[in-house]
Amino acid sequence: MPLTRRQVIAGCGGGLAWLAPFPVAAQAALRYPHHGELGARNVLRGPNFWGLDMGLAKKIAAPWNENQKFTLRVDAFNLTNTNAFGLPNVTLESTSFGRVTTSANTPRELQFGLRFDF
Repeated sequence: MPLTRRQVIAGCGGGLAWLAPFPVAAQAALRYPHHGELGARNVLRGPNFWGLDMGLAKKIAAPWNENQKFTLRVDAFNLTNTNAFGLPNVTLESTSFGRVTTSANTPRELQFGLRFDF
């Protein structure tokens, strides 16, 4: 029976327990590499996430000369403002072992720009 998202990410005080309720998952995440793998690099996989960035631009001709133009631009990063959880703490001696206490992305950012072409 496959696990649901709610069963995999169990809530606990002070963060999300990504590995704590499933010792088999913790052991698989912190295992030594198999033959043909590149060592202990990137052995821990966190939850998947996606981000949506968008940019809008409008060119406006200058009223005094048609060869000169203004460009108004607006860029939005993380447009949906969706939080993506970071990787869990993997320090075995830590009291927050297996808990996710960080974010893997930044909050929504807007950037405005004005350009003059001559």
